[in-house]
Amino acid sequence: MNKIQLFRPSLRGEFLHRPNRFTIIARTESGEIRAHCPNPGRMRELLVPGRECFFEHHAGKNRKTAYSLAAVNYNGTIVPLFSAGANRIARELIMPGLFPEAYEIRPEFTFGQSRFDFLIRSPGCETLVEVKSCSLVEEGIAMFPDAPTIRGTRHVRELASIAAAGTYAALVLFVIANPSARKLVPGIHTDPAFSIAVLESRGVVEFRAASIDCSVRGEAVLAKPEIPVDTGPCTAAKEDSGVYLLSLRLDYPRTLEIGALGKLKFEKGTYVYAGSALKNLEKRTARHLRRRKRLHWHIDYLVKEADYLEVFPVRSTRTDLECRLARDVAQIAESSITGFGCSDCRCPSHLYRLDAEGEKSLLPLLLHYRHSLALEKENDEH
Repeated sequence: MNKIQLFRPSLRGEFLHRPNRFTIIARTESGEIRAHCPNPGRMRELLVPGRECFFEHHAGKNRKTAYSLAAVNYNGTIVPLFSAGANRIARELIMPGLFPEAYEIRPEFTFGQSRFDFLIRSPGCETLVEVKSCSLVEEGIAMFPDAPTIRGTRHVRELASIAAAGTYAALVLFVIANPSARKLVPGIHTDPAFSIAVLESRGVVEFRAASIDCSVRGEAVLAKPEIPVDTGPCTAAKEDSGVYLLSLRLDYPRTLEIGALGKLKFEKGTYVYAGSALKNLEKRTARHLRRRKRLHWHIDYLVKEADYLEVFPVRSTRTDLECRLARDVAQIAESSITGFGCSDCRCPSHLYRLDAEGEKSLLPLLLHYRHSLALEKENDEH
């Protein structure tokens, strides 16, 4: 079996925090280190405190850090994080199977004003290829991207235009850095624009995926040469529908006037609100994040006073998820605000306060909805 050396680990440690996209702080046997993070994705599920990390030493007088984060141990799977290495994986491990008759593989091919990862020349066909590195895999479902990618969306649109004109064939190849993936779904929750571009281009652009398996020594082999790419869920991105979690933090206790509920006491801490939008989900969540607006819903009064806000959309065509989501948040919550945000349903509340353990449980709950429940039909649960 062919294998390639993705990295050579020279140090192990535990992830502590990430001060910016390109830097992480970790604890090692020799103390805390600052390391370069070569993957700009959010990687929320991977970079959590205590996660085992593998570092590669890099010398160079112009470097600000002596080490780069090479991989993490995610539930027993070594997930490499060098997104730039995806092109090498594609060329050496995947393309020989996809293009067995290719007589030329030209990297960094420029066409017009755009540059694509590869031009593949085979008898009777020339194909432009864009390679995307995917590290987000939960419950067997890989998703790309895990953060908005304007560049990725532009590439899909450009490939569609070129392929529709008959100039070249076009392929987007997802390289999944986790062998547990059963299929790939475009990142409808994190980047609806990319997902819509995929949906609208699937008639002229081919979308394929493959996965690798990486060892602690940094050696990678091809795990699954063909993984299905399911573009069906992209409909939810186009319809702009789904549910969401709004996370708020109060740094000190306060008493607030909450519309018809009157004055309510709020302890300091983290609160999570479950909501939904059958259409215009993007506008609904953006409105929640605005401080200045007409106060209408219960949550508007709390948002106005919050010290921190973040929203997590879960796009889906299902209409039965909001109250279920609220009930599931209740299971990990310390307490609730009775009657908050639930005037149009039978739930006791849609706003919950989380303790430290509840905060740790929130991300797995969000990922379960994004990678499982949101993708199922209303009568297709298992």
